[in-house]
Amino acid sequence: IYNEGTLSIKGDMIGNHIVRDNGAYGGAIYNNESTARITEITGNFIGNYLVSKTYSAYGGAIINDGGAEIGKIEGKFIGNYLISNLNITNTNFSGGGAISNHGSKINSINGVFINNFVKNESGISAALGGAIDNLSSGAEIGVINADFYNNYAYNKDGFSQGGAIASASTKDGDDSQSIHKITGDFIGNYTLSETNLSEGGAVMNLTSNIKEIKGNFTDNYALGGANSHGGAIINNDLGIIGSITGDFESNYAESNGGAAEVSGGALLNGGNITNLTANFSNNHALTNGTFATGGALANVLGFFPLHGITTLSGNFRNNFAQTTGAGDDAYALGGAIYNEAKMAIDDIQSSTFSGNYVSGASKKTDGGAVWNAGTIGFSG
Repeated sequence: IYNEGTLSIKGDMIGNHIVRDNGAYGGAIYNNESTARITEITGNFIGNYLVSKTYSAYGGAIINDGGAEIGKIEGKFIGNYLISNLNITNTNFSGGGAISNHGSKINSINGVFINNFVKNESGISAALGGAIDNLSSGAEIGVINADFYNNYAYNKDGFSQGGAIASASTKDGDDSQSIHKITGDFIGNYTLSETNLSEGGAVMNLTSNIKEIKGNFTDNYALGGANSHGGAIINNDLGIIGSITGDFESNYAESNGGAAEVSGGALLNGGNITNLTANFSNNHALTNGTFATGGALANVLGFFPLHGITTLSGNFRNNFAQTTGAGDDAYALGGAIYNEAKMAIDDIQSSTFSGNYVSGASKKTDGGAVWNAGTIGFSG
């Protein structure tokens, strides 16, 4: 379905697809231009896909583009995907294995997302949002109320970011949230780059303002051939998140690159998080390369330094940072928390640290529970 007018859609979409040499968009539904409005989409989306042989692709099942609007999306999204850049080396991005929102508005998304993926086969480019991407200036999603299982973003040579959700939207004005609320559990989602950067195994926030994330994160990971960041969540340099509430269990960031670094086994923050209320257990950052930091949480200085984390409440158990590399340059810092210079965690409230550790060949390996070069306040 291609729409530039007004529609309401009810029914299942199964196995619809587009195969093109140069760019492919919306395997089942393409809602395009500012005149386009779909009041609701209700149904299950199974096995819809895109193949773009020499360029980017967006929205394996649905794309909302060009200032369009969708009122409500509700259904199960299972096994939708896109494959791009098959035959050429380029720098084009691809994203949204199930749903892609580009400079447009979706009021609500409700359902479940299972085994959706983005796969980029060549080029130093980016694969974004195995299930959902929210990109470009003005893009807005009101509420995402869904569980995410085993979604992924894969890139052979370039970046992989946001195994389930990737948001890189900016909005101006008083109502500046790019995503107002995300509610749901994230289980077994991942990012994989064979030779390059991998980050945000479940959620990647690059430049967006996300008001609230609420849910549990279990068995998500970021695995890279070079650096890996944020096994469950990465909040990047210009990212703002109001609150995160949930438990982080058995998430990890790992790298198999010879000079690689990994940071934030469960969560890496380079932007602003106001309130973080979470228990972290059995998360890790592991590399055979240079260094590993923040087995559970890393608060790091980016190119555009913001404040850090205002309040943190929760317990840290059995998290670790480890490098298996040799020599004095192979070190691990902060088995539970790594806080970099010029960054702050204003108040860690009533937290217990137990069984966390670091392991590395270098004498610089330190901070079994917490490594700090910035500012941290403890109130309990």
